[in-house]
Amino acid sequence: SPMQMIHYKKQVLDSRFYQNEICMGYQTFGSANAFGNISGRPEYFLYGWTGQALKLSWCECILGLVTEEKFRLERGIRTADFFVRNGESITEGLYKGYYLPDTDTWQGDWKNQKAALSSRIEGESISDLLDIMLLLQEKRCEVPPDWERAVKRVCHFLMDPDRQTLDGIYPMEWQVDGTILSHELCAAGMPCVLVLVKASEYFGCPEYLKYAQEKYSKYASYHMETFDIPFAGATMDARCEDKEAGIYFFVVAAEIYRLTRDPHYRQWAEIAADWILTFVFFWETGFQKGTACANHDFCTTGWPGVSVQNHHLDVFFPTYELYSFGKLCGNARLIEMSRHISDAFTYGICTKEGEWGYHVVGEQGEQYYQTHYFQVPYPILLKYLKNFRGGMQVWNPSWITAQVMSSALKFCYGEDQ
Repeated sequence: SPMQMIHYKKQVLDSRFYQNEICMGYQTFGSANAFGNISGRPEYFLYGWTGQALKLSWCECILGLVTEEKFRLERGIRTADFFVRNGESITEGLYKGYYLPDTDTWQGDWKNQKAALSSRIEGESISDLLDIMLLLQEKRCEVPPDWERAVKRVCHFLMDPDRQTLDGIYPMEWQVDGTILSHELCAAGMPCVLVLVKASEYFGCPEYLKYAQEKYSKYASYHMETFDIPFAGATMDARCEDKEAGIYFFVVAAEIYRLTRDPHYRQWAEIAADWILTFVFFWETGFQKGTACANHDFCTTGWPGVSVQNHHLDVFFPTYELYSFGKLCGNARLIEMSRHISDAFTYGICTKEGEWGYHVVGEQGEQYYQTHYFQVPYPILLKYLKNFRGGMQVWNPSWITAQVMSSALKFCYGEDQ
């Protein structure tokens, strides 16, 4: 059930929380499992992509508001505030996504201080911040004025034509000074459109919404009219069509439809929903005997894949958003699929110490292998895979907890529950 899921994931959330005299946030990997920090990297906070640190802050805030654990509201606000106050680059409105506590540095990549800044990370981070602001606004709690000023700077940046490609959309990445090196047509920047939509709702600003609609129409003309250029470019380690690009085409269209009831956006949301559902398994693939998935009676039905390059199962999917849009439109199929996918995510969770190789109850692997494809970044992990079809990857960045927990919280405490 969603309540059980929250109980499990809360333990992971707490194990990843980290603070010292200068910082506060959530470690992307943490060390509380059988392998220590399995990444082989310095620890970092990652805002967006496979970190989703501000989504964890949102989870803290809503838990602090609707449960007895009141301390979580302050913790959620403070972890978000650390990002807002410190993460902005030398370009106003453009944020860095990685923070390394050991060196107190902000970067565009964990290993490169000069790395470009991802448009996906920018969009996800600020839209998650806006979710916190909308939550506080709804509950009549004070929103720090610095956050409002920061979001307005971001919107100004995103509405500057000089920050967009020659095709009038957002690039895959910006240099730290805000310049664009590649004008390649890709869907990675759609989360930036989501920022403008959510900012329009928070500030009651029609100008932001109008601009977001203009951007969405432009994206749709490139990616949805013929699908000659499919949704691609959001999964940063895959150069192909990917579910995560399609997710934001759905979420943004569904949000605009909720705010405007414009039938164009309902149609676009339904098209994008159908497209991301093509990544979902509607049958049991089966596994080789003796593998981790076979031994744990893991079920593949309802699980999404990732891309046409990365052939594994993972939990990145807008389950509650699909449910909410389906309910708004009276689309029973989308409601049913949202429930199936949410149920699927209950598999692979560590329910007792040592299960699936984890010490922290609630941990869950990033990758489950339903084919002979596998992804092993470090040799130490090979022994945990055993066989390919039915193996799993103990790689466990914090986005897994952020995605599953935020969805469960919305199902428990959403407006229509």
